[in-house]
Amino acid sequence: MIADEEGCQFSWTRRMKIAIGIARGLKYLHTEVEPPFTISELNSSAVYLTEEFSPKVRSLASSNLQLYRLQLLSYLLAVKNEQK
Repeated sequence: MIADEEGCQFSWTRRMKIAIGIARGLKYLHTEVEPPFTISELNSSAVYLTEEFSPKVRSLASSNLQLYRLQLLSYLLAVKNEQK
C-alpha cells in the first residue's frame, strides 16, 4: 500500500482522489494554459500532498520552467504585435 512518511496507509478512495487531482492539474496545464504547457518528466517525487491530501506539483526542472517562461513571453509579444 502507498503510505505517508509516518507510515499511515492510504485507502483506495484516497488514492483515487489523489490520482484524479493530478489528472485534473495536467489537463489544466495541457488544455487551459496558453500556450499549453507539458511536463515531460512527471513522477511521484515531483508531487506533494497538502494537509488535505490535495496533490501539488512540487517543482519543475528549472530549464523546463525557464523554457515555459520564454514561450509565454514570446506568445505575449506576438499577441501584442498583432494588435498594433
